[in-house]
Amino acid sequence: MKQYTWFIEPLDYTTNVLVFNEVGDGNFSDNVLCADGQKHNLYKCPRKTVYSLCKSKTMLNLKFNIFIREGNGKIRQNKLLYQKAAKK
Repeated sequence: MKQYTWFIEPLDYTTNVLVFNEVGDGNFSDNVLCADGQKHNLYKCPRKTVYSLCKSKTMLNLKFNIFIREGNGKIRQNKLLYQKAAKK
């Protein structure tokens, strides 16, 4: 069974404060080298927190990226999680 670790990268002050209040400073890491070769400031958080932020993203005007790590692999951006399916 694969184990996943979820991360949020806040892209503005408001989102940063909200995520900090939700998961705390102990889950923050700055300048984390990810699979894209770039360094990102990430909060490690439970999947349910990621889901909750995605549900509130539009209503609260939140700006963030979602990252995921499978097992001990590299941290990579997850662009497809919780996006609405395109209408056919």
